[in-house]
Amino acid sequence: MLSTSPGKKPSPKPMRRSSGKTLWKGENEESVGVEEFALEHYARKGFKGKHCEGRITRFLFALLFHDILFHPSVPGVFETVYQTAPLDLVHDTFYSARKELVDKRLEEILTPGKALKIVEERDEELREDGVFFVGGRWDTFEREELLEIVQFMPESVIHIICQLQAMDFEGSAGGVPDLILWSVDEEEVKFVEVKSPNDKLSETQKLWIHHLVNAGETGYQARAVEEPES
Repeated sequence: MLSTSPGKKPSPKPMRRSSGKTLWKGENEESVGVEEFALEHYARKGFKGKHCEGRITRFLFALLFHDILFHPSVPGVFETVYQTAPLDLVHDTFYSARKELVDKRLEEILTPGKALKIVEERDEELREDGVFFVGGRWDTFEREELLEIVQFMPESVIHIICQLQAMDFEGSAGGVPDLILWSVDEEEVKFVEVKSPNDKLSETQKLWIHHLVNAGETGYQARAVEEPES
């Protein structure tokens, strides 16, 4: 279960503010943002991680549904060969026009190992040529990183991530937790929303956390707090 833990304290006091943003003292005494500070904290606990917000959820959906996104069965959604997505992707008609295909894929994703197999095949097919499509982030995730994330992410979580985007691609864009963390040793994936002392969760962040919790995701709301003067 995703734990909202207001007392996470991996930090010394913040160093200073830059353009209104609090900076923290990271490794090697460098000034870092709160997300990078949290990544360093979790790295010491054995987790790999990325500050990527919605890029991982978009990438997973794009790979797992690539053949459906570009399926020729829906008329009028491709006007040129240079499109990176069907024209109706950001409309509610996307799901209704492909309901049978989408529902079948969502059901397949719940089968252990199926999502990993699809991602492996799509990655091998598209990465080398750098094929550009909506959500494709070859620059953010190496093949090994991507496959580790999918391997250790519960099928139910992959399912809800894809379901939300298939039904409302535009509406699901915001609010995804800041960090994706994973541990090969623990075979675990975490979504982590990071907050500075006075930050609060937005409504879209609360909605994503709600869906991830219901799907069985493990993670934290990590809050960096100021250390009192000694």
